[in-house]
Amino acid sequence: MGMTVGDKSGNPVVLSHSSSDPCFSLGVNIPAAQFTAGVLLSFTGAAGFVTRIKWIRLVLRSGTAASTSQQVTLERRSTATTGGAVTAVTPGKHDSVNDTTAQQTTVTAYFNGTPVAPTPGTLVATLRSEPLPPLAATVADTTNSVLEWNFTTRGDKPPTLRGASDFMTLSLSASLGTAQNLQVQFEMEESTT
Repeated sequence: MGMTVGDKSGNPVVLSHSSSDPCFSLGVNIPAAQFTAGVLLSFTGAAGFVTRIKWIRLVLRSGTAASTSQQVTLERRSTATTGGAVTAVTPGKHDSVNDTTAQQTTVTAYFNGTPVAPTPGTLVATLRSEPLPPLAATVADTTNSVLEWNFTTRGDKPPTLRGASDFMTLSLSASLGTAQNLQVQFEMEESTT
């Protein structure tokens, strides 16, 4: 779907508008005992499809041991992540009526009851890197540390996967502290153009 507007000289410009593209999102809670440092999620594109990652949010909840500073990164990779302890995750459709195409992008989560870090694919570029501030140990689960990346607020093109040999990973630099929980949420859309 497109929209035509005029530039400052009055010339028509067609803007791409993807509000009708199928959109999917997922929210998961990861206890500290189920994650080791490294790749947390990997996104693998699909043949004939374009996947746009629109939004990522991480919320770290306090635990009984202080956390170290986490560096959270979103990376583009030229090869797939392999190995590790995998947990199947299935993002849900935003619109069960109009989003008739099945999800094509493969999302793999690397957290498990017996966590084993995967081997990340070949790094092409780090698209985002930001610290998730550490939390002190608390008796009660009362404190949050939040990191949020919204790729739709500036009109820029969001991180995009094109085809089955395009990969992105969301990674953490350290393991979680004792009794901490990490909530991970993301939203993506898919189209054929």
